[in-house]
Amino acid sequence: MNKRVLIIEGDKDLAQVTAEYLESQGFKTQMVHDGLEAIDVIIETQPDLVLLEIILPGCDGFEVCRKIHGKYNQSLVIFSSKDDSIEQILGLELGADDYISKSSEPRLILARLRAVLRRTENMPKQTADVLKFGPLVINSGNRSLTVDGNSIEITNPEYELLWFLAKNAGFVMSREAIFKSLRGIEYDGQNRKIDITISMLRSKLDSPKRIKTVRNSGYLFADA
Repeated sequence: MNKRVLIIEGDKDLAQVTAEYLESQGFKTQMVHDGLEAIDVIIETQPDLVLLEIILPGCDGFEVCRKIHGKYNQSLVIFSSKDDSIEQILGLELGADDYISKSSEPRLILARLRAVLRRTENMPKQTADVLKFGPLVINSGNRSLTVDGNSIEITNPEYELLWFLAKNAGFVMSREAIFKSLRGIEYDGQNRKIDITISMLRSKLDSPKRIKTVRNSGYLFADA
C-alpha cells in the first residue's frame, strides 16, 4: 500500500512540484495551502506523513503542530525554506519527527522521509514493558513517562530516544548507533536533532544528570 503524504505548502507551484516528485517515487499525495484548513484535514484524514511548511496563510506551521497535538500520532516533518536553529528547536519541541531544508537535494529529502516512515512502522507495539529508575517510570504500553507518579508530557521523538537509551542503560550509545537504530540512516556528523532532543529530555526527567554526555563517544543513560 502506497504511503499517503499530506503536503502543507502556501506556494502552490512548489507544492505541485513536490507532489509530482513524491508520486513518481510511489507515494500518494494531497495538498493543502492554508494552515487553518490543514488542521482539520490532518485530524480527519490521518495521513501517514505530514510535510509541513512553517510560513502559511491562516496560521503558521507551529500553530498547526499545537492544534493537532494528541489528535495525530503519525509522522510529521517540517519542510522549510529556512535553515534556522531556533526554528528547528521549536519544531522538534512541538513534536516534529524531522526538519528538512527545501534546499536539500531531492534524493536526500526522499531518503529522510522514508527513514521517518520506517521508524514509525518499527515503533514498539502495545506491550507491558515498563522500565523503572527510582522515581522515573517509562511505560512502552502507552508510551508514557512519569516522575514521582506525575505524568510528564513527552513527544514521540523524545519518547523513542528515551526508550532506546533507557533500554541500554549503563552503556554509552554513540550518535551513529542512535541514528541507525531510530532513523535507519547513517549519522552525517552534522545533524543536531539528537542533541536538541537530549536537551529537551533532560528538562523532563528526575535529574538532568540522568542522561550523561560522554565526550567524543555519545550518551549514557544512568540507571542509578
